[in-house]
Amino acid sequence: MEFSVLREYIANSDRIALSELEIYRKIAIYNIYNRTLNILKHLVSSSFNSLSRLTLYSNIGANKIKVFGFDYSYSSSILMDRSVTAGKISFYQTLESEELREAELLRVMEELEKLYNQKNPYQARRRVYGGPASIWFIEHKKQIREYEELFKQLNGKTKLSDIERREVEITNLVYNLMLEEFDLTSNSFEKEPTLFSSNLTKLQRKLVKEIPPIKIESNIKYI
Repeated sequence: MEFSVLREYIANSDRIALSELEIYRKIAIYNIYNRTLNILKHLVSSSFNSLSRLTLYSNIGANKIKVFGFDYSYSSSILMDRSVTAGKISFYQTLESEELREAELLRVMEELEKLYNQKNPYQARRRVYGGPASIWFIEHKKQIREYEELFKQLNGKTKLSDIERREVEITNLVYNLMLEEFDLTSNSFEKEPTLFSSNLTKLQRKLVKEIPPIKIESNIKYI
C-alpha cells in the first residue's frame, strides 16, 4: 500500500478517463480504504472510540461527533461531475473564531428583528383551521424559535468551554493527518457551487476538492 491513487502521480485528464473504468474504480476504493483504515485504526482509543465503515467518531462530553468519513457507496448524480465514481471522503474541522462569532451574533439579531416585525400576509378565516395563514404562522414561529436559540448560544460567549477546546483539538488532529495522507493543504479546497442556500447559521462552511475518481468535502464549523 505504498502507492496512493490520490497523490499527483498522473495528470488530472488521465484520472478522468480512468474513472470511467470499473476496474480502476474498484482499485481506487480498495487503495483508499486500506490506506485510510491503517491510519484510523491507530486512533481508536478513549478519544476516538467508534470506527464503522471508515466513519470515525469521537465522544466529547455528552456529544458524539463525526471526525472523518469515507462513503464508498456514494455516486455522482446528474448535477455532479461524472468522474466521481469511487465515493466521497468527508473531513470535519472545528475552529475558533471570535470575529465570525460576533458577526454571526449581529446577523442573528438583525434576522430576529425582521421576524418580530413581520405580519402575516394571509387573511385568516374564522373557525377554519389550515390554509396559507395557518401554515405561514407555524413556519414563522418555528423560524423565531430557531433564531432565538442561536442568539442564546452566541450572546455573552467570551471563551470556549473545555469540551469545545477538546473538539477543536481532536478534529484538527485527524484533519491534519488526512491532509498529509492525501497530499493536500487547507488551500486545496474551494467553495462548492450549489443551487440552494438554506443554512440557518453562517458559522459552517463546506469546501470541496475533486481528485477523480474521488470527491473530498471539508466541513468546517466555527465556534
